[in-house]
Amino acid sequence: MLWGKHGVGKSSVVYEFGNEVKRRVITLILAQVEATDLIGMPKAIPILESAAKEGFKEVLLAFNGAASADSIPALLAAYADNWVTAYAMPQWMTACLEEPVIIFLDEANRGRRFEINAVHQLVLEKRLFTHQFHPDTMVIAACNPADEDEFGLTQFGAAFFSRFTHVQVLSSKEAWVTWARREKVHSSVIAHVERGGINTLNPSPIGWFAELILSLVKPNERAWEFVSRTLGALEVLGKDSYSAAAWSIIEGLIGTAEKTTFMTFYEKDFNPIDPVEMFKRMPGSGDHSPDRLDPDVRRRIEEWSNYGDSKLPALMESFEKALEHAETVFNSRGGAGHYVRDTPVCVYCGKNVPGGLKNQSCSNPQCAAVGGKVKMMSKNVWDDFGNFFQALLLAPGSVKQVIIDKLPPFWVNLLESFPTRIYWNPIISVVRDVKTRRENAAAGQLVPDNDVDVTALQSGTR
Repeated sequence: MLWGKHGVGKSSVVYEFGNEVKRRVITLILAQVEATDLIGMPKAIPILESAAKEGFKEVLLAFNGAASADSIPALLAAYADNWVTAYAMPQWMTACLEEPVIIFLDEANRGRRFEINAVHQLVLEKRLFTHQFHPDTMVIAACNPADEDEFGLTQFGAAFFSRFTHVQVLSSKEAWVTWARREKVHSSVIAHVERGGINTLNPSPIGWFAELILSLVKPNERAWEFVSRTLGALEVLGKDSYSAAAWSIIEGLIGTAEKTTFMTFYEKDFNPIDPVEMFKRMPGSGDHSPDRLDPDVRRRIEEWSNYGDSKLPALMESFEKALEHAETVFNSRGGAGHYVRDTPVCVYCGKNVPGGLKNQSCSNPQCAAVGGKVKMMSKNVWDDFGNFFQALLLAPGSVKQVIIDKLPPFWVNLLESFPTRIYWNPIISVVRDVKTRRENAAAGQLVPDNDVDVTALQSGTR
């Protein structure tokens, strides 16, 4: 819902946006429409055409096949019994069913209460009465603030108000001049505005948006769902470019005070590690060395692990996103066929044993003395996923347990390609805990959380 003084350019913003995303803008000026313009005019239609015909046929047969004055009431009754009321679709609506459009509710708070109530369903469900719109339909509203210059405005109910994020449309001399030159406004007008500054553009009073609009915005369950969608978009599009826009949207959903508190939490206490950063290997690092992790990633995991419960959500989110990224990497490589066990490595020290055979003692006498033996492993596994497990080894036990419990099934086929002592001895107790929980769940006939084969996982790491 765009808020701004008359003439500031709210409608222009919507039409320009429509051009950018290549969507038709359908404008409904609520002050100029009635409810029937929105949901359609009522008309009678037969429930079943054959049923209506049978009703008339029975009446006529009762009068020996001929209509008479006496049969008219019965004919009318048969007509009424077989027909129902439906709503004819308004012409503007026809484009909304098959293609994504932008429905622009202009001058929304000039509409009467009945028309505003009629578009409640449109805003939330992309539907009007029995007519379902394309799922990618966008709804944008524009309103003028209630001040001494505006008359006849309707105050929104809380249910309708909370269906939107509320955004202020501001003017500036620079923005207007850019627009004016593009639209070929007379050069003398542009020069006058440039010389006179913002005052020539009838600017909005300072602070009116916070005082009149944001003060009415209260967080609720629906608003937090929309906050979640906004953050998801922000993380996909890029925080550096879209952060200011995203937090303006969030402020319009939950209000200034709640936005400030949440923003502090999100940016300082909840700032998950980018999975790409977690998987980025440092140049010159060893295959099984913790130094292969980016130093900033290591620092954050180690610090967060010592902060207690306050940082566990960020840690958990970091590793869950890393799991999703791992599956993307696995699939992009073509699956298990890329990870052939072709490299002889000591399961104790993790070093390559050139020419070594399976179960042969490690070439390092000290390692061989404590049971170091050769195991065939996959170099591609270390290259692609070594960072993930080096990071997981740094995490608290509670995080390890949850993440191991969520390992995708393809990990079972890859885990034996990691040196046992280096990677799995530090977390074997966690694997056993997960296995025990699964066994207890099975005994109680509970459904496990997922399909990870923990028994195979443990047997491959002993």
